[in-house]
Amino acid sequence: MSEIQKPYIASKAMTDALKQEVSVLKPEQERYFIAGITELTQHIIEHYADFIPFSTQNQMGDLGNRTVITSQSTVDVACMAWNPEQEQTTFQKGLKPRGFFNPLGNIIFLTHPRYFGYQYWRTLHESAKQKWNNAYGTEQKAKREYGALLFSNHALHEILHSVEESGHIAAFSEGAATYYQKELCKDPQLFKYVPFNGLYEYFGRAYEFFVNEYGDTMHNIFFGYPMDNDVKLTILAQHRNFLIEAQRRHNE
Repeated sequence: MSEIQKPYIASKAMTDALKQEVSVLKPEQERYFIAGITELTQHIIEHYADFIPFSTQNQMGDLGNRTVITSQSTVDVACMAWNPEQEQTTFQKGLKPRGFFNPLGNIIFLTHPRYFGYQYWRTLHESAKQKWNNAYGTEQKAKREYGALLFSNHALHEILHSVEESGHIAAFSEGAATYYQKELCKDPQLFKYVPFNGLYEYFGRAYEFFVNEYGDTMHNIFFGYPMDNDVKLTILAQHRNFLIEAQRRHNE
């Protein structure tokens, strides 16, 4: 069975031109962020190489060059243009989107860490803020470190989306990415896992249930490793029905 072909991958020249227009980084900062994204992709490969097609692994090598660190306003516009229904729920909750993966070109857009810190700091409980303040001495430093942690978590989440097989429904895709993000953050070399929101956590637990049930088959499905198509479709249908039934029970 041949490997599933990935969508179009933007060239370095194209992404460099895009960065000239919207990136908020200086050249030396750009190199730092590229190295960070590259390191995260290597962690994913180290843990899940047996399930990621070689063609996908080859594409992961220069993902840092296809990651755009930009302003909050640019991410706002790009997110709403790419997926208005999903991102509208984020705006309604009073929070700005933190970034997203665009399969058209295999490009990741992320807001700069400073936006993470100042925007999401207000969502923390006062006791949590105090712990961060005590750890770093001042609120300004605490916000900066908190923003860096959120940025790292979200970058890892979006990288996982960039290497998954295309075509999954959002509940499966977000649940799987949340599950793998949490698993990878158990590695002491990485950062502490930070939950995104209750819905993603719920999807993640549902995906974990299926990993416990079907094991490595779930990794093959998410990353797109060649497998029996009937088996894949059967499990995906079970997963979808599982979520529908859970929602029905919740509404009763």
